[in-house]
Order: sequence, then C-alpha cells, then structure tokens
Amino acid sequence: MAARTTAAVAWQLEHTVATALWTRDTEPVEWIAAAIDTVVTGIHDLLDIADWRDVHGEPWPEEREAQHRFVEARPVTVEDQVLTSRGYAVHLFGPQLPSPDLDVNAGGVGAGARIPMHSASLGFDPRYTPTPPRETVDDLVALAVRAWQPLLVAWTTADVVQASGRHGWDVPAGYRVWISPDVGTVTETADGVTARPLEGGTLITAPDEWDAATVAHAVNATLDANGLHDIRQTPEHPAP
Repeated sequence: MAARTTAAVAWQLEHTVATALWTRDTEPVEWIAAAIDTVVTGIHDLLDIADWRDVHGEPWPEEREAQHRFVEARPVTVEDQVLTSRGYAVHLFGPQLPSPDLDVNAGGVGAGARIPMHSASLGFDPRYTPTPPRETVDDLVALAVRAWQPLLVAWTTADVVQASGRHGWDVPAGYRVWISPDVGTVTETADGVTARPLEGGTLITAPDEWDAATVAHAVNATLDANGLHDIRQTPEHPAP
C-alpha cells in the first residue's frame, strides 16, 4: 500500500473514476468473474481494501465456482425484465464506508450503439471515500488493463470530461489515458503531457496539479496530434 503524498493533487476533492472500455462481446461468465477477481485482488494489494460486497451485503466469493454463480445471478434487467442480450451488471463496494465502488457491465451481445456497451469502472467519490494516493494511479490503470484487456482506460473527472467535449465513442481525456495499440499510437504530446509504454500500450499522463480545463485542453491537443479521435473498431464491430 503506497504512502499518501502531501503534494498538491487537483482531483483529490473531485469524483474520480478509472474506466476501461472494450468492444469484445459475449464474454462468458467465467471470464467476467476471473477479471473481477483480478481487480479485487489487485485493489487489496494497492489500497488494502478487501471483502468486497454488493448493495445487499453479499460478499464477493473466494471460491471460483461461487464467483461464477455470483456473476450469473446478476443479468442486466430493466423493469424486472431480464435482457439476456445485455449481459451482466455487477456492482461491488468495500466492506464499509468510506469505500470506492466497482461497476462492471460485460457479456452483452454487440459493441453498443451511441455509447460502448462493455465497461468496468472504479470510482472514488470524496463524499464517501478518499481518493487514492497519486502514487497508485498508474498501478490502478495497469491493473485495469491486465484485468479487462481493454481498448483504453481513462482516469478522469466529470469536469475534465465536460471541458474536453469528448463523449460516447470518442477517445476520452483525463489525467491518465491508456491507449491500446489497436486504437493507435502516441508520437507527439502537448507541453507538460508525457507518454510512456505501459502493459503493451501507451499511457498518456497530465500533471496531477493541473485543473480540469488545462488537462482537457492539453490531452485533447495530444490526442488530436496523434489522430486519436474515435475508438477504432474491429471489422466485426464497426463504429455505429
């Protein structure tokens, strides 16, 4: 568990979220459960949070078959109607507040229409839980990449998203943006923004001290300079 820094972090009082997006579909329950367990185990190592539970207090199981049953019992429903084509929705929280929340939507058929269907997010709301030490953020992004094998991961805030004007299938802006080689590469960065290899892709980093508008402007400029506008779709899942 990393020590908390005393250096300035602009997002420490904001609702921050690490979101992974991908276009693979119809993932089996076994794959979804294994990915969730990878995240839960990794967060225990990074932030010392264990014993995750759903909103009804049911704990995330330790035994593999029980994990499969846990996911299978949570299909996407709308007005009590099970939508089998939408896959599964799993929401987990730490054992007691304050706690981050883990929100997973996976296993559906297709990539999504106006917005991507498949995602996993780890959120920190300062009203309920402290944001993590800045030293752990890159590791949280790397954990999401290993667990979900996504097209991208963004560590961002609502203010950055709003200021950037990027939504839906756009490559998002954030304090951290991990780009899969299937989406593109990064050869140019705006002033103050850096890029480095991480988990087989590229991690774009904006300074944690910057405000949302500055992050949005500089990361937008970096994405534009590298032609990173839309999440590149596979031939099986063309952009809607």
